[in-house]
Parts: sequence; C-alpha cells; structure tokens
Amino acid sequence: MANRTIDDFSAVVAPAVTDTLLVTQSGLTKKETLAQVDTLLSATAKTLTNKTLTSPVINTAISGTAIDTDGTLAANSDTKAASQKAIKTYADTKQTLATALTALAALTPEADKVPYFTSATQASSSPVTSFAWSLLDDANAAAIIATLGAGVIPYASLSTSATEALNVAKRTAKAWVLFGPDGTIYSDFNVSSITDNGTGDWTVLFSANMTDDDYAFSIMTYANAATSLPGCVAAPTVSALRVRALNSAMNLADPTTISVIVFGN
Repeated sequence: MANRTIDDFSAVVAPAVTDTLLVTQSGLTKKETLAQVDTLLSATAKTLTNKTLTSPVINTAISGTAIDTDGTLAANSDTKAASQKAIKTYADTKQTLATALTALAALTPEADKVPYFTSATQASSSPVTSFAWSLLDDANAAAIIATLGAGVIPYASLSTSATEALNVAKRTAKAWVLFGPDGTIYSDFNVSSITDNGTGDWTVLFSANMTDDDYAFSIMTYANAATSLPGCVAAPTVSALRVRALNSAMNLADPTTISVIVFGN
C-alpha cells in the first residue's frame, strides 16, 4: 500500500461521541473516543487569545484583571468590565431618584424666574421682577420699608410721638369690653368689672388706670328689638367710665350687648 497523507481521508460528517481517534501514548498507537477527548479538554484550564465567544453562558464567578472592582470607577476604561458590587457602590454615592427632583429637572432654567410646584409631581416657574428682587435681598422689615420708600407711611407720620414705642402706645386700645345688661363680661382687655347701676346704666372699671382722663372712647350697643342709643352719663375718670343706653323714646333701656373701647396716652 502506498503511503497516504491526511488529505487522502474524507472529512467526518456529524461526528459522534462514540467515534474514535488514533493517538500515540508512550510510543504506542492507541484509540480514544471523542467522549474521552471532551472529558480531557473540559477538565483542563484554557487560555483563549483573540477568540470571540458567541452567546456564551457563564455559570460561575468571573475573575481577572479585566474585571474592575473599584467602587469609584476611577479607571474609566474602555477595556474593563465593572463588577456588580462596584456599580452598586458607585450608584449608592449618587442622589436617589426623587419625584420632586424629576419635576424640577423637566424645567428649562431661565433668567429671573423661580421654580415652584403645581402639584405633588409637577413643577413650573414664575418670573420675578426687578422690584421683587429688590425686596427679596432686604435683610429685615426696616430695609424693606426703606426700599419701598415714599409709598409707605413712615411710623413718625402716624402720630406726633418721637419714637415708634410711643406711636404703638398711641394707636393701641388701652381697654375694651363686651358685656351684657346684667354686667356679665363676655370678653375684655384691661377691664376688671362692670357695675350695673340699673336699667340702661353701667360703670366700666379698668384693671389698670388710664394715664389721664383725656382719653377717647366709643360705645356701641346691640338690641334685638327697639333701637338703643348709647352715650356717656358722667365725666370719664382714670379708673372708670360710666355709660348709658337709651331707646328710641329716649328712655333708659337694656340692649342685648354693650361694647366699649378706649384709646389714650
């Protein structure tokens, strides 16, 4: 028989694990099935260089220098793959997803506009005028009043007092009371008691005396039936004010309620 080469043999079609190969072992020619060859190759670590794996299924851990485990992802590499733990570590350092931030992110920043929320999930923006900005940068009420300028009545114009403390004292009621015809007080400030002097006649006693008897007062009554006309029956004193109520016939009468308010120094 003439010598034959590998090219003299036909190619194997649909090889099976039971097919055999001839191998040389220790100088002897032996046969080995494809199943035995597969077992040998499967148990041996292989280094694949410049190989393309099509749809590989990897069931165990991936390791090697191409796997980046740095949670900062500082390598910024095009040839390394970040591990799941590295990605999670990096993501945990970032702002979590929030509905409010998502709503704000949908807005287009514009000069002299401020964002605001229109619902729990939506935001919008509103223009701020130069005048509004001039108020927003003021540190306190005094600065705001200075910015507003002549458009605001200065404290000094509210009275002839030299200080704001005195101005407040001038425009604040020194005493007030709402009471019934029997002298029952319903609500008050700086009134100790009401003396019922008879039908349509009462004395309002102050808890703290007025500074002087030159104070202004107002008396109002409410009646369910006949009209009641209030008035003062005696000169005011620093400690008390006597008031009366008359009906339309100008006779003393008890209304449903009487109210008195006092302003003074």
